[in-house]
Amino acid sequence: KKWGESDNWNREDGKTPTNQSVVVVKKDADITGDAAVYSLTIYEDVTVTVKSGATLTIGNSNPYPRTTYGNLYVEDGGQVILHNGELRVNDFFLDASIGSMSRSASSGQVNGEETNLKVRGESYFQICFDPVAISYGWYDFVLPFDVDVVGGIYLPSDLNTPLVNNVDFAIMEFSEADRAANKKAWHWFSGTLKAGKLYTITLDETQPSRTTYVFKKKASAELGAANTYNAECTTSAPATDRGWNGLGNGTLRYCQLNTESLPDDAKMQIYDHNNDCYKPCEATEYTYAIGTAFFIQVNENNQTITLDTVADSRAFRAPSRDMRSVEEFRLALKAEDTEYTLDNLWISASEEATEEYEIGKDLLKMGTPTSAKTAQMWATKGGLKLCDIETRMEGNGASSDLNLYVPQAGMYELEVEKMPEDATLYLTYNGRAIWVLSASPYMLDLNAGVTEGYGLRIEAQAPQVATGFENGGLLNDANNVRKVVIDNTIYIITPEGKMYDIVGKSVKY
Repeated sequence: KKWGESDNWNREDGKTPTNQSVVVVKKDADITGDAAVYSLTIYEDVTVTVKSGATLTIGNSNPYPRTTYGNLYVEDGGQVILHNGELRVNDFFLDASIGSMSRSASSGQVNGEETNLKVRGESYFQICFDPVAISYGWYDFVLPFDVDVVGGIYLPSDLNTPLVNNVDFAIMEFSEADRAANKKAWHWFSGTLKAGKLYTITLDETQPSRTTYVFKKKASAELGAANTYNAECTTSAPATDRGWNGLGNGTLRYCQLNTESLPDDAKMQIYDHNNDCYKPCEATEYTYAIGTAFFIQVNENNQTITLDTVADSRAFRAPSRDMRSVEEFRLALKAEDTEYTLDNLWISASEEATEEYEIGKDLLKMGTPTSAKTAQMWATKGGLKLCDIETRMEGNGASSDLNLYVPQAGMYELEVEKMPEDATLYLTYNGRAIWVLSASPYMLDLNAGVTEGYGLRIEAQAPQVATGFENGGLLNDANNVRKVVIDNTIYIITPEGKMYDIVGKSVKY
């Protein structure tokens, strides 16, 4: 049967409403699984909460006609899917959690015909900046609607008393134009926070239990930012300083960056408050929860950056299944016995590469790597610390330095996560090859601080197989042992990536 006004969400028989149900909710209700209804009406002073992991789908019919309606709360991890029918509510709440290097971000979301969500009262975006405790420093974020700094930010426990700017919190905004002009790029902010734009906030660390803050939509502002941005670039400025844009996912749904609006190998950098560093990642590879903020560098003014909806995705920065070929190596640095990556570095080579910084081929490593609370790595070009570098090809090879910083001594693993099909990457020390990174990871025993002397060597073609060479029984070719020639010197490589010279001596620094 169709549900009518006399029914409520909590049926005595425990059955879930069907997609033919006309549901009128007359008392607070939680959606804990997947539910689909034809239309939904929420009575005044009643709240429907879509719990984490649950999905509520609204069909093609308008709600039961009323002059007042109740509230809709979409928890972090919950989802509402709207079709042609309207969903009229009084107050609307959307929940999100900012992530870190070891913890995925997440949010609630409204998918489908989101313009059919008609909010008669207030709209709130609730952000958990840290699930444990607020600490000293800055948190980057974006909003899905405009918010007034003065009078628009609250604690969840009191939506009637706004927090005080520069007392309970302080906010800064980033200026591409000032960075390009070699001026101070960050400025204290007091005004209207714009949807989809990156801001950074510092919170009262004397109140560490205040981990969650609520942002109220400005009156008359649109609900949900546009999914297209015109990135700024002061083309007259040096390449290292121009084109830096702070953006993010300010829509009402999970998104990926459009692969047609950016190069395949474009990178972005996301600030990790807990580790005080920027984490670089491939721009078009990941999914971004609502509220996720990032920096990206472009080389032309008004370059279009588009966010695309991702269907049925709940993971923040979940790796895509894109199996396209790549033209660069992606290295990952991990602590021993940990699964998550602490830092990434990309390296490629071409005959046209120079010592000049080139947007799209090189990328400055943001922040101060030697102040980070976690391991960092970078290459240098022209004195610049880079997380993405294109090196000059000379003959069949190209080389770069590799610098490492760790706040604590220990064992760290360096591995290749992606690689071209027609090249091999070697780890060097003081100019000598010590490991074939293309074949297997390498364990680094690092002291606290900066470690220099390591390097990377790209051989653009597959290693040459040495012919007419007898290994004297030292190693067995049947066990996938390779004999290669690097700079006219023969080396023997085991399946584990260890290298030996022609007389069987292990190649070490």
